[in-house]
Amino acid sequence: MKRRIGFYCHQIRGLGHLAISTRLAEALSEHELMEPCVIGSSEIDSLRPNRIKTFWLPHAKEPLTAPNARATLTERSKLLIDFLREWSPAMLIVDTLALGLGWELVPVLEVARLEKWKTRFCLGVTFREGMPSAPRSNPEIRRAFETYRYALGYSDAGFEPVLENLSAYPNIKTKAYQGFVVPTVDSSAERASTSCQQVVVLCGGGFYGVQEIFDAAVTACRICSFGRNIELTFVAGVLAKQFHVPKDISGIAKVRVVQEGKAEHWAARADVVIARCGYSTAFTIIQSSAAIIFAPVKGMDGEQQNRAHTMSQKLERVWALSDITDPGQLARLLEVALESAALPRPLPFLFFDKSRLADLLLTWTEH
Repeated sequence: MKRRIGFYCHQIRGLGHLAISTRLAEALSEHELMEPCVIGSSEIDSLRPNRIKTFWLPHAKEPLTAPNARATLTERSKLLIDFLREWSPAMLIVDTLALGLGWELVPVLEVARLEKWKTRFCLGVTFREGMPSAPRSNPEIRRAFETYRYALGYSDAGFEPVLENLSAYPNIKTKAYQGFVVPTVDSSAERASTSCQQVVVLCGGGFYGVQEIFDAAVTACRICSFGRNIELTFVAGVLAKQFHVPKDISGIAKVRVVQEGKAEHWAARADVVIARCGYSTAFTIIQSSAAIIFAPVKGMDGEQQNRAHTMSQKLERVWALSDITDPGQLARLLEVALESAALPRPLPFLFFDKSRLADLLLTWTEH
């Protein structure tokens, strides 16, 4: 009998967490003893995985404190309880937020405890920022945290030890790292046969600051264009809704704008990549031989800023911007990056191996 493994993803903006859950589920779908399912939602229907089983929830619109959003979250909780009760997975792997989007998993975890479901609950940890550091005093929340007994780290312990402090989850005793769960960059991909230097700007999903990074990249390329032929490719992201090409692009040989595009494709063809520093984007493009300048989104938890700083300190030909609104700073870094030779970059960490995950989950769900 196949082991049913659910992957719950809270994400309603951006792409990274949904991409991780989908990649893990697709890997398991190739195993004869596994039956994975991605549980989530998105405002863009095309982002729903189409090669594996899914359970798609009504989309909750922000702010989540609004009455309509709270009603949607209540409905989602009921749908989740009904689905999980009937489908009865051997394990539910919850990405990042143990309580789910807007705490929608709290009633789910409570019902699972009261009805003594056989489902095991596992926390999937992508990064440490924003993780609770101590047990909660609220009894219902404390019981929800206590439901988790397993944890998967989507990183390498030697580079980002994301499972180091899980004290808020007193019953998590079984943990394992899976390496970074991102696509592979084809290092043999041929670059365009042109005398121009290729600068590629990647905005991740395109939810944050698209125009800001576009304007900065154009200005920096113009400043660095003296004595150079630069082609600029701007990949806005599937979620980018409103942006325009800056009026003054003088000095740049060519400006290409792409709404959607895979990071692994463009990074393999670039001399320099200027990019946001979300998990999926960062650990994908770092596999390429291109020089990389990270322009991290400044979030409250500092996740992208911390990652950009760590990568710039530990990896070759990687730089981190402290202020994307300072075109002079980006231009100075771009000048150095354009002068650097395109060489393979030694990487001191492991990437995801699908056979390792299947063997691990078979062991964890054996009895």
